[in-house]
Amino acid sequence: MKFYNLFLLSINISLIFCLEPNQECEILNNYSSYFDDINCCKNENIECNESQSHIIRINLRNSIRTEMRDNFSLGTFLNQFPALEWLDISNNGLSGDLIIPYNTTLVELNASENSFDGKFVIPDNSEIETFFSNGEYKLRVLNINSNYFKGNLIIPKNSSLTIL
Repeated sequence: MKFYNLFLLSINISLIFCLEPNQECEILNNYSSYFDDINCCKNENIECNESQSHIIRINLRNSIRTEMRDNFSLGTFLNQFPALEWLDISNNGLSGDLIIPYNTTLVELNASENSFDGKFVIPDNSEIETFFSNGEYKLRVLNINSNYFKGNLIIPKNSSLTIL
């Protein structure tokens, strides 16, 4: 009987730690039909941080649903994936402004080969420098080629982009 109770307890603990990636998988499935709601962490285009139960890497190259493209907002998307470090949204025909949220956890963003035709903004008050506890910077690689941005490209002084 004790073994059975211990087994049930371990199953319950496992389910608790697996809930969050499943929620993130469900959200991701709204953007692309290539991902399974339950097992998206096993998809080659996704990487999960199992210890924190979050998605940390998403490849949506050429796979965002047409109905999601017109109202795509990077800020809204990123708020749904609080531990995301790497994102590829290239070649999706996305348009409008591309605004990097001030509280982003991204280290690498590929937004190339879209139709972004508005402003490109990295906020002055961004927390780019505080992602890692040892003071390393956040966003390091940014690919925004083959877009139609208007206005000046302003990169904050605290930015540590190594590839633009």
